[in-house]
Amino acid sequence: MVRTDNDSWDPATSVGATATMVATARAVATKRGLISDPFAEPLVRAVGVDFFYPAGRRRA
Repeated sequence: MVRTDNDSWDPATSVGATATMVATARAVATKRGLISDPFAEPLVRAVGVDFFYPAGRRRA
């Protein structure tokens, strides 16, 4: 899909969803001690898309 000057997006759609998926991976890697990204998990939680939460856990 081609981007245009007047298009819009948010963290739950389009390119924002891609960024949120990367932040999810960074949050997991941070919990495992592989990297340190203190902003990844709060960003994912703020987006509020249930897909990004582990099975059986719901967002607050």
